[in-house]
Amino acid sequence: MKNMEDKLLRFISISESHKAFGLPKPQHPLISLIHFNEDNPFNTAMAPIYDVLSFYKITFITHNNGRLKYGRDYYDYNEGSMLFLAPNQLVGSTDYNSKTYCYILLIHPDFLLGHPLANKIKQYGYFAYSANEALHLSDLEKERVLSIYRFMEKELSGQVDEFTQEVMVA
Repeated sequence: MKNMEDKLLRFISISESHKAFGLPKPQHPLISLIHFNEDNPFNTAMAPIYDVLSFYKITFITHNNGRLKYGRDYYDYNEGSMLFLAPNQLVGSTDYNSKTYCYILLIHPDFLLGHPLANKIKQYGYFAYSANEALHLSDLEKERVLSIYRFMEKELSGQVDEFTQEVMVA
């Protein structure tokens, strides 16, 4: 596993992950939404890469052309799927390329403090290693999820204030 260890990155903060992937500094230190598309492609220079994040990662794939290693297995996902990663889980991209378009929501556990979701999120089985299949969505679900991600993108690209946490957790 020496080769994997050479490519293993650990991120304590969302800002660290943004910097490592050549992304602009996040608008909020505890939550970020990244949109990879034709205008903002995934940085393929870093693949293959394995990382451990200290925060939640919720990905909505709008166009896929890659593979994702999750724990010891590969994640079963495709266009219109969602991937859920809990803090401190090992995940790796083995053949990502610039044709993988997605929205990635990064949420530090501290962002959820004081909200019922802070405890409830730990009960959701799709954040577990044992769930190595993506959540596959119907066309209607894809539209709904996309509209939610676009709303969050708009909210986080504007003025971040004391109400941002309430709006995003809701």
